[in-house]
Amino acid sequence: QAPAAQAPTGQAPVGPVPAGFMPQAFTAISEFTWWLLGQAPCGRPPCTSIVRTDDGGRSFVGIPAPRTSAVRHLRFADASDGYAFGTQLWTTHDQGRTWTAVDLGGEVTDLEPGLGYVYATVTDGSGARLMRSPLSHDAWTTVLSSTRGIFGIWVHGNDVVTDLATPTGNDLALSTDAGAAFVERPAPAAVACDFQLQLPQVIWAPCSTGTGASVWRSAGGGAGFSPVAGAVNARGPQFPNSMVFAAAGADVAVMGAQTLFYTGDGGRSLQISAAPMAERWLALGFTDATHGVAIGQFSIGRATVTRLYYTVDSGHSYHYVPIG
Repeated sequence: QAPAAQAPTGQAPVGPVPAGFMPQAFTAISEFTWWLLGQAPCGRPPCTSIVRTDDGGRSFVGIPAPRTSAVRHLRFADASDGYAFGTQLWTTHDQGRTWTAVDLGGEVTDLEPGLGYVYATVTDGSGARLMRSPLSHDAWTTVLSSTRGIFGIWVHGNDVVTDLATPTGNDLALSTDAGAAFVERPAPAAVACDFQLQLPQVIWAPCSTGTGASVWRSAGGGAGFSPVAGAVNARGPQFPNSMVFAAAGADVAVMGAQTLFYTGDGGRSLQISAAPMAERWLALGFTDATHGVAIGQFSIGRATVTRLYYTVDSGHSYHYVPIG
């Protein structure tokens, strides 16, 4: 972890990027301000580390991280309120100065902030729950539950969309009132989908099929999905279950496992993005319609490393960003 430096009350102390830091997860609140969660060699495990940039990746500083190895993902809703999650949930409400473990009774499989609230999907031995808390403090309540499963979540303002397992398959569950009520619509035939809402009526659906993954798109708010074209078969292009996906807009998205593919026409065609081939791409994300990041795993000699790449053209191309 980064050594602490003095900071005004309420602000996270900063220090240098930990030597050997390797990113695993990404979160952003603007084109310029983002955080990376990862690991760095340390003398006193756990070695979970967080770095932050306020200039779009030109420079980074280390900030305090939760003292646990049980978190794999990171979200910040704003400069103050952040969430590190996995088999445990840790929250900060003072810009990362302090982190607190919060027990939601299960593993947090996904988490996304919205307008005034943060939402989390939680699994336990009896099923799954979609829970909600105010951003400014931890007061979690259940807004949706299922004995069969609730999968990925996407939030924009008061709109919340998730994948709800049903006795016959799975449904898209959509709320437009911050989780107060949900309507259900049929989802693509898959084991689970991770919906991404773009504009009021466009929903992307990267889905696991059990033996692989595919991407679907609805232009009618979930009233019917079509597979992304450029198909290798009638169901659309097939990827391994390790596929990552991120939408930059209603017509623009990037997807892939080792090679990244770009679409700018709503999935009617795919082209190879100008990014290196990775052993595996771990994460994709966009800060706005043109800027975004990709975290990939690579073999360098005998070592396996993770590296950060950045796009300024909606995923057409990516360039390497050194962190330390």
